[in-house]
Amino acid sequence: MFDRGAGGLELRSRMKNTTLLTLTLVAAATASAQSLNSKPGLSYDRVGVSYFTGDGIKGYDINASALLGDHFIVSGGYRDADFKNLDAVSGNSTGFGLGYRIGAGPGDVILSLGYSQVQAAGVDSGAAVVAAGEQLSFGIAYRQLINDALEFGVSYTRSRQEIGAGGIDLVTGQAGFVGSTENVNQFGGFLRYHATKSFDLTLGYDYSDNSDVWSLAATYKF
Repeated sequence: MFDRGAGGLELRSRMKNTTLLTLTLVAAATASAQSLNSKPGLSYDRVGVSYFTGDGIKGYDINASALLGDHFIVSGGYRDADFKNLDAVSGNSTGFGLGYRIGAGPGDVILSLGYSQVQAAGVDSGAAVVAAGEQLSFGIAYRQLINDALEFGVSYTRSRQEIGAGGIDLVTGQAGFVGSTENVNQFGGFLRYHATKSFDLTLGYDYSDNSDVWSLAATYKF
């Protein structure tokens, strides 16, 4: 049941997308720290919720970040995901990050370090499956105001992922396990509309290893 293409291997592939998405969550939260030298629209003390959908996965995020002093940023988040191409498998992840903001002309550059853990379970193709993984990431992001209401940002992240998945065939009782360690590159971008001083909407896009993910977020700035 767990040879190539079966439930366990398929779940490992989908969990890879989840850890990549977790990284997106950490990078986005890390790119949220306000400095006294930032333009007023670049608010960085934030808490928000977002919906995402992409190749084989969909779900929602809850994330927050805060500025410590003028440059250091702490962030954290929770993600819940469903796997579109599996029968009944869902998962969640938690992550946290530390960032450092540098003023760069009209915008901000953010260097970040993130860590996340992911787990999933369910039933697919007649097998009970379970998976877990962790990820360490390093990233760089840039944010800039276009005008008083619009902002854009771009990011690059390099991560190291360790993922394991296994399960049991519910008919034969056969069990199997697969595991992997991978290095992943991820590129992202967003366009943000500052509706008020305390509220904004963000459309985001992330690409990694032929996987596309779109997101829409609503955020409160405090």
